[in-house]
Formats: sequence, C-alpha cells, structure tokens
Amino acid sequence: MIEDLGQGNFKINKVFKIDINKDELILPLLKGLSQYITPLILTKLLEEQDENYKITLPFLGWARKFEMINENYPFIKYHQKQSSEYLKIDEHTMFDYFEKMDDCIKYYLEKILKYLGDKKGLDLIEFDSITMVRKIIVKPDIKNSEIKIECGYKDEVISDKDRKFVIDCENAAKKKAGITDNKEKFYGTKSYTYKNTLKELLKEKHILFTYQAYNIFCKNKEEVKNVLSKFKSVINSDDNLIKIFNEVFIEYIENKAKKIQKREQEKLDKEPDKINYIKKFRLAEAYLNNFKVLSELTVHKDFKSLKDKINVNTTIEDIMEEFNITIEKK
Repeated sequence: MIEDLGQGNFKINKVFKIDINKDELILPLLKGLSQYITPLILTKLLEEQDENYKITLPFLGWARKFEMINENYPFIKYHQKQSSEYLKIDEHTMFDYFEKMDDCIKYYLEKILKYLGDKKGLDLIEFDSITMVRKIIVKPDIKNSEIKIECGYKDEVISDKDRKFVIDCENAAKKKAGITDNKEKFYGTKSYTYKNTLKELLKEKHILFTYQAYNIFCKNKEEVKNVLSKFKSVINSDDNLIKIFNEVFIEYIENKAKKIQKREQEKLDKEPDKINYIKKFRLAEAYLNNFKVLSELTVHKDFKSLKDKINVNTTIEDIMEEFNITIEKK
C-alpha cells in the first residue's frame, strides 16, 4: 500500500511479494538459436563444473565445448592462407566468414549468459570474461655437448604490464602501417604490414596473441535442472539435438551471408563513385557458395578433420622463427 504525502513524497506502508513465474522468464530463451544453445550450456555446466562450481574455457573453447563448431573451425581459422589455397576460396571471403562467425558466436553466448545471470530474473549463474595471453616458452637443455631445445606455449590471465605492452605494440604497428581507419587493420595491403609488424613487436616479450575467455559459476544446481527441464521438447526431439542445431546454425549463417551481399550491392548502387570503399569480393557469385562450404566444413559435428589434408608447411625454419630461436656458430 502506498500513501501520497503530497509534494512528490510517498509512504510505503506494505510491500507485497510478487512471485515471478520461471516459465515466463525463460520464454526469450525458447526462441531462435537460443533454444538450442541454452540447454547445451546448462548441461555442460551441470556435468563439468569443478569444486568451486566453475567451468573456464577460452572463447572458441566455449563454442567447441557446446558443439557450435567442430575442430576444423580453429584449424582453418588459424591457417587461412593454406586453407584458402586448398579449398580454392578467396582469402578475403575466408577472413570475412570467420570475423562474422566469431561475432555471431560471441553475441549469442554473451546474450544467453547475461540472461541466465540476471539477478532480477533467473539468477542461475555468475560469469565474467577475462583476457588471456599466450606466451612462447623456450627451454634450452645442454648436456654432454648436446643441445636440446624444448618449445611450447603457456596461457595465463594477462597482467596490467603485458596489457600495456600489447596496447603500445598495437599503436606502433598501426603507425608504421599508416592506418587511419581501424578497418584497415583487417583489410587491404596495410593489414599485412600491420599484422607482421605487430607479430614482430610482441615477440620482445614472447607473446603470440591475446584472446578472450569466460568463467561461469553455477549458483544452484537444482534450479539449473529445473530450467533445463523446460527445454524437453528440444532435447527429446526425434533427431539429435546437436544435429538439429548444426542445421539451424548453418541456415542462419547462409542467410547472414545473403544479407551481407545485399547490403554491399545496395552501397554500390547508391554510391557507384565510391567503388574503392566497396568490398568487391562480397559481390562475387562465389561468395554465398563459399560461406555455405565453410559453414558445413566448420559446423557439422561429424565432419571429418582436415588437419591431415591441409599442409601447413611447418619446417624447422618456421619453428625457429616462431619461437625466436637463433643459433650462432663460433
């Protein structure tokens, strides 16, 4: 009961407790791609949390864990040049595909995690995103005039000093490449200068790259089980949940490619004199088909691995360059 005291002042005499129906709260999660991703997240959280109720994985690790993508996704993404040659797909199209896919995966994961963690809503989880850094490890072992060099990587949460160093390197690489528009870091001739310069600068502190990871904490197992039960119609469908999700996700990706191509054509029609700003590769007839090929290769759960088919040409010189190893003869 609320009493009006006048002059914009009110007195609350009694507070009524409103019981929000959980079924109503989960309705937004029962639509579109969310209806498939949500039960995958909740199931993994129940099955694989540690003694602190937590699971932690890098960004692509989450997508792989929830079977949004298969093992070809990270392999092709990190070997785009070799994959482009093997698959006969334009490098710009391939870069476009992974950029759009990463954005899509991140959007849906964070959207669902925020909804599951809403303290005024479901309040099932707590989560946070962290920045990780991958560093090179080189350990020389000299015994009886024999030299053995152990090479590897370590992943750790980025420190403030390393974050500052990475920012400084990015700015220096941007300046050297003459970049005035941030998009130039990813497209065109300037992007190659930027990426190669950044790679060399980061080696000073043995850094390969940084990436995003997520921590998720389960707050109430029984409540998670209860919410998961609301997805029975999806989980208990005649077809396998992952198979259905893969098909829906691929269809979503293909529709996204169609919209991208349509927008690029509209830009060309509207401002034909600004052809240099148009991404011509998006207008190619092969663009849509290449998106379809890549989505089938990188999303379907049971698609065969391409690791043995795509030669990444790793030589001893490549290894020495990557790990910044130099040998001087005296």
